[in-house]
Amino acid sequence: MREIEKIKYLLNHLEVIEDGNKKKKFKREKELIINLDSKSYTSITDSKNQKFLEILTKEMWEKATEHWYFNVKDVFRTALDIQYTPIVIGREEEKSIIKNIWTQGACLDFKEGDTFFSKKGDYCITVENARSIQYNEKLDLGYVMFFEYKITDEKYERINILNKKAGTQLDFLEFLITGNEEIYIK
Repeated sequence: MREIEKIKYLLNHLEVIEDGNKKKKFKREKELIINLDSKSYTSITDSKNQKFLEILTKEMWEKATEHWYFNVKDVFRTALDIQYTPIVIGREEEKSIIKNIWTQGACLDFKEGDTFFSKKGDYCITVENARSIQYNEKLDLGYVMFFEYKITDEKYERINILNKKAGTQLDFLEFLITGNEEIYIK
C-alpha cells in the first residue's frame, strides 16, 4: 500500500534542525500520499508577489482518494499532514521567486470528533480520543480510539457499544484506506 509506505519512509527519515536546541523534525516530501501528480494542480500566478499558487480542488481530491474505503474529505489535509509549503525556485533582481507546493509530512493528526463515512454510506466511525504522531526524545506513533456506527434509514446505531477500537495514527490511516478491521485485532 503506497500511502502507508510513504508515511513509514518519512517516519524513518527524521532531519535534525539546527536551532540551538538540535530539534528533530520530520522530512517533507513533494510526493503526496494521495494519488496526485503535478498535472492534477491548477496553477495561477500572482504577478504582484511573484508567487505561484497550486490550487487543489475538491474534485481533484475526491478523484485522488476514490480507492479509499472511507470518504476522507479535503478538510482532512492537516490531519494527513499535507501542507502548502513555500520553496524558492529562483532569483530575479535580488528577489527570491517563491513557489508554494503541496508537501507530505509524517505527523498524522486525527482528532477527537473526526467522523468518516464509508463510501457505501452504511457505516461510519467517529474518533473519541487521539494523540498525533510526534517526536519528543523518541518517536511516538500516537493513537486513535474510535467508535463504529451502522447507518440504517438515516439512523445511527453504535456497533459494539462496550468496545472502542484503538491503534496508532498509522493504523487508523490504513483502516481509512482499506476498511480492514483486522488492523485493530492484535
